[in-house]
Amino acid sequence: MSARLAVQILFLSDTPIRAQRLARSLVHLGSSRIVDVLDPYQSPADIDRTSVRVIVSDTSFARSETIAALRRYLDALQDLRKPTLCILHEVSPRAHAQATALKATYAVPVGDLTET
Repeated sequence: MSARLAVQILFLSDTPIRAQRLARSLVHLGSSRIVDVLDPYQSPADIDRTSVRVIVSDTSFARSETIAALRRYLDALQDLRKPTLCILHEVSPRAHAQATALKATYAVPVGDLTET
């Protein structure tokens, strides 16, 4: 019997229900943790940093408050040097520029993640 590699995908989201749907579709990759970046009762200090293998940014860039909240988490986790996937909910030059400013390893339009 082989041991399953414990992989945790950390979702940083402004809409946890949306992130839960995505996490369910990625369950074969390992466990997930979903953090609502807008929840005032959650903070980067609450994250078990030893279990994070990849970070998925699942936030809209439509509001500066959301971007600031996401940046707070990413800044606190940057020393982990984990790959970061930025899901683009708005496909525009501005969204790509924001993903670059957030130091995303990859930026993927949300439409590329949905099944046809």
